Amino acid sequence: MEKESTNSHGHITSLVDLRTQRKLSLATKLTTATQNAMGQVFGAEYVSLLVRQSNRATFDFYTETLGYKIHNVEAKHYAVGEMLMR
Repeated sequence: MEKESTNSHGHITSLVDLRTQRKLSLATKLTTATQNAMGQVFGAEYVSLLVRQSNRATFDFYTETLGYKIHNVEAKHYAVGEMLMR
């Protein structure tokens, strides 16, 4: 959680699941529960995360499954352009 002068927001640092477990929707359930808890417990107005542009599976998961949008591109975070999503 980060508290700014006008609002607070959550940040997902890392989420990893085993390839063999991916059809169980565990990442979707965990991320949704985390987003809800950040909002209900801490009053987060949004949740952000960084995704490597080259990581198509993760990018598609956050944009297509969870509805995240690209908010900004961090040009040097991983030494290549990366997307900040909300």
